[in-house]
Amino acid sequence: MPIKDPYKILNVSSTATESDIKKAYRQLALKLHPDKQAGTLSESQRNELDKQFHEIKDARSFLLDVEHAEARRKYIVNLESERLRHA
Repeated sequence: MPIKDPYKILNVSSTATESDIKKAYRQLALKLHPDKQAGTLSESQRNELDKQFHEIKDARSFLLDVEHAEARRKYIVNLESERLRHA
């Protein structure tokens, strides 16, 4: 399970559809892709952008890819459990 909340990383709700997740990923990928900003960033800024870009890729992968289905199911159950505990 990822350490950071993949929904927060992609700035979507936990009830987001596959289409919503893909759209959010595309928008962030265009904004954060290191090659899009290559000439305007310092090395440290480029490294930070690269890190953010990989976080959104990992979040999208976790939420959509079949190989993460079981981990995603457990994660969603834990989210719901936390939500109920705080209600």
